Amino acid sequence: MKNIVPRRFKLGGGLLDGFDSFFRPVFEDNDLYMRCDVREDGDDAFLIEAELPGIAKENIDISLKEGYLTISAVKKESADANTDSYIRREIKYGSSSRSFFIGYNVDEKDIVASFDNGILKLSIPKDKGGKNDGKKILIN
Repeated sequence: MKNIVPRRFKLGGGLLDGFDSFFRPVFEDNDLYMRCDVREDGDDAFLIEAELPGIAKENIDISLKEGYLTISAVKKESADANTDSYIRREIKYGSSSRSFFIGYNVDEKDIVASFDNGILKLSIPKDKGGKNDGKKILIN
């Protein structure tokens, strides 16, 4: 059970568990879920860090359209996996995406993306008066 604020004990046998699950994304425990940190990076940029373990760089798509930055990722299952020999399977495969409203005046060519050790980092300049029109963002 993931909590917003760690507790040392549960009141009333988990009375607050429903409160914690309200803030958890609906499909987090069931599907591939992309966790992200968003912070200011100085006075002129934002930094988004997305956790994408086990996903290859070529399976990540970043686009900017109508003010929304969308990160999409696909984790593909091996084609030669024999499902009959598994006793237990916990590695998740599938797709995930997250969208962030960053404004209409950010130009996609000013966004810098890098991917290293399963962490995607996006440096997004604050409003510079550009225009986003749905182009993809390349990952360095």
